[in-house]
Amino acid sequence: MRIGCVISDSRHLAWTEECAFDYLEIKGDFLLQLSRAGNIEKLLGLERISFEAMTSPLPRGLGARIVGDDADHTYALKVFTQMVDLSATLGVRKIVLGSGQARTVPKHFKRDWAYEQLIDFINKAKSVCIERKQMLSIEPLHSGETNLINSCIEAQKVVSDIPEVSITADCYHIFTEQLSVNDELYKSKIMHAHTSYLPRGSGIFREKYQRSFLKKLQSIGCNDISIEEIFDSKRNMHEMLLKIRKLSSNSAGG
Repeated sequence: MRIGCVISDSRHLAWTEECAFDYLEIKGDFLLQLSRAGNIEKLLGLERISFEAMTSPLPRGLGARIVGDDADHTYALKVFTQMVDLSATLGVRKIVLGSGQARTVPKHFKRDWAYEQLIDFINKAKSVCIERKQMLSIEPLHSGETNLINSCIEAQKVVSDIPEVSITADCYHIFTEQLSVNDELYKSKIMHAHTSYLPRGSGIFREKYQRSFLKKLQSIGCNDISIEEIFDSKRNMHEMLLKIRKLSSNSAGG
């Protein structure tokens, strides 16, 4: 498998250059921060590794909303387009739409309406990505982050009729929601994945669970996975990379 790392700050960026990841995935909030500070060249100057994906294309601080009474697709699409354009300057070709705060359904708002709003926005965002030769991928999140699309099964129902949109499976979210890995990764449109400690930030690896996740991903043809974790040292980052690389190699061999 190809193993990448989600970059959310300058410290992690510096460490990844020394850890031999296969690719990088940038957090939209960090990309926005660098853009505002005029420091995009910090990303363009990388020689040994490239950015292939961006997650969180609707940064929390910009307040975009795509479902609910306060949904504003004109504004949200403007933010999305600006972020996608920034990512394109780095060579990014995969856009991962998590952004739980943007898609949380307010109390007393009809979920059927929320699904309609979400699908409408996904179609608009998909068109923006296609124009830039990028792939849009929807990421299910755990219920502590959003109350809309908390499983790959739910995501599959939303995007099944949109051929240009895929799904990103996150080991942490599946673990947190106590879902079945086999059920979540069964015959779906998963083309990208995330993993981390379980729970994220805990320092607990859970080798058996990680192995089953990686093995199932490989069985459905998903071979790109990004580690999304808040590491406190380069050593911890490198150790997790080596663990995932070893497990994925063993899983590929049966």
